[in-house]
Amino acid sequence: MADIDNILAEISAIYRRRGKGELELPLSVRSRTLLSYANEYKQAATVLHATSPQLFLVYIQLIDHSVELAMKSCLAAVGVEPPRDARGHDLIDLYRRIQPLGFNLPDSDFATLAHLHHLYSSDLTTNSKYKSRYPTDRHEWVVGVMPEHHVLAEIIEKLCHQSGEYCES
Repeated sequence: MADIDNILAEISAIYRRRGKGELELPLSVRSRTLLSYANEYKQAATVLHATSPQLFLVYIQLIDHSVELAMKSCLAAVGVEPPRDARGHDLIDLYRRIQPLGFNLPDSDFATLAHLHHLYSSDLTTNSKYKSRYPTDRHEWVVGVMPEHHVLAEIIEKLCHQSGEYCES
């Protein structure tokens, strides 16, 4: 049987040799990093959607995480620390945070975010959290309106564009 603690200690020592990453990045740099991640997750979702549409739960995670990262990039772009707690995964809460800061989407795009929130963050009927990621304790379907991929990709592009404009100013 493996000695988990010794193996973990040896691997941790290897990683510690690289340093602890003590230099904290300014929010403007973190905003660009979040933007880059948002675009990479969007690309992965696009590939998965085109090649394996039956992998619905994985697709939801990729596309919704891309939206989440894009909105966090918007916050960081204007000097606001993105949330790192459970609210940081709540698409509605994130949109409520970025909208007063000047980041806006048409109402139809917000409706799309509400559908994503239902699938990704919190079921709008049962309030179950993250049920596309984890099975629930009771019988619940992971269903809802799944917007077309191109609509989701456009929302991410709009958010990334707005965040990028703040980073450049």
